[in-house]
Amino acid sequence: MTEPLSVQQMAQRLKSADNILILCHKNPDGDTVGCGSALYYALKALDKNAAVLCSDTIPARYAFTNAHLFKGEFEPETVVAVDVAGLQLFGEGNGVPRYSRHVDLCIDHHAGNNGYADFTLLDESAAAAAELMYRVILEMGVDITPHIADCLYTGVATDTGCFRFSATTANTHLVAAKLIEAGCHVEELNTLLFDTKPRARMEAERIARNHLEYYLDGRCALIYLTRDEIEQTGVDPADLEELTSLPISIEGVKVGLTLRQQPGGSYRISVRTAKGVDACAIARRLGVSLDDGAEWKIVKTPTFEYLTSQLELCRAKSLSGMFCDIPNIGKTVAAQYHAKTHKNVVYVDCSQVKTKQRLVRFIAREFGLNSVSRYADVYDDLVFYLRTLDHPQIILDEAGDLVYEAFLEIKAAWNGTEGCCSWYLMGADGFKAKLERGIEFKTVGFAEIRSRCGDKYNSITPPEGDERRKFLLGQAMMIAQANTPEGTDFRQIARRSNGSLRRVHSLITKGEEV
Repeated sequence: MTEPLSVQQMAQRLKSADNILILCHKNPDGDTVGCGSALYYALKALDKNAAVLCSDTIPARYAFTNAHLFKGEFEPETVVAVDVAGLQLFGEGNGVPRYSRHVDLCIDHHAGNNGYADFTLLDESAAAAAELMYRVILEMGVDITPHIADCLYTGVATDTGCFRFSATTANTHLVAAKLIEAGCHVEELNTLLFDTKPRARMEAERIARNHLEYYLDGRCALIYLTRDEIEQTGVDPADLEELTSLPISIEGVKVGLTLRQQPGGSYRISVRTAKGVDACAIARRLGVSLDDGAEWKIVKTPTFEYLTSQLELCRAKSLSGMFCDIPNIGKTVAAQYHAKTHKNVVYVDCSQVKTKQRLVRFIAREFGLNSVSRYADVYDDLVFYLRTLDHPQIILDEAGDLVYEAFLEIKAAWNGTEGCCSWYLMGADGFKAKLERGIEFKTVGFAEIRSRCGDKYNSITPPEGDERRKFLLGQAMMIAQANTPEGTDFRQIARRSNGSLRRVHSLITKGEEV
């Protein structure tokens, strides 16, 4: 867990350090490059030994920052990350994993920063990390030279879309004004950063425009580029990133989507929205991340294989079932993957929709039905619709969190869709105990639910003891090996997780393995 620092504390730690390696994020943009370069020159002004390292090549448009790139000429004693929200954003090129495994200091403005560094200066209200870096450099007692001002202005201007994005604040403009006073070459920079476009970027934009599609009466616009098209143009990743603002710039468009095919064949989806439209809600519905994190690899562990076979069998035959087992063995990942890869399958996290109304309305919405009308109508429409679908399936995860009235509503919907819809309930041991207590006290509905699931609580983990520990460690090894950055000891991560797959994820993504 990271320790938060003030601007003053961060400046003091930098002043007392030496042999400092500054890490930027992969696919570097103007903010990470500008911050890294500005900090490098500030440290050199204090006679510090410093260098900048990035897993990818610095884009040509930022070449003027001219920071010294690390060539292994010294052994870093202090590692500083700038504008990097998580370990997965460092990348794996240029030997970066060797140093990103233990980051001492982090200067960042992303709300999603996961606290991977020992000490972090974080201000979510800042439009760019360069805003924070400006304050840190001043606190270090370093004069803002015209070159440092150019670097910092690059970060501020690019991360705000030349001060057009909603994150821009009065302080953003104040910092920009101070940088101009310090000698920033604002006219030349704006021309370079915003008005000059490489031919490869223009070709990529032309192709993307040819793929432009409109939805929802023109309120949603979508563009996409295949992997072949990206490679054909030779467009720089930094220039490619700028295409994400193209759909939302169209008159009348409230939601802009940009799809870019990745080397493995999957697509990265970028969501941009107009003011008042919740980008987070859209990303959640699409099942995509708002950050630029590396994709977490799905591994076919024994739990994954077993649960997948259960779900596929129940769906194919419109049967229902239950899976009750210990937490953190991969139940949720398997169920979510099954839902994403099969038509007419809906995954429900019951811990978020505990009441009958919220549960039914959520399921209706996931199937694309009206979920805001009178509840009785929503329920009737859902039951009717399920009868018309080809092998629909509803997966109720964390089912033990549902209130009693929700269980009764499930039973009613079960009766209304018998023989045409699969219902699959999942939970930990507590869910099993809850059902058994209800049956023991003859609570209406609980015996019927167990009966419809074949009177069987499916599970996969062996009983307590060495066999279980071996099973859990084996799964943890599989997950860790597939997802650890290059150069990281995945066996150590698996052992430290104690077989908990959630813990494996935390150890890797938050860098707790160090």
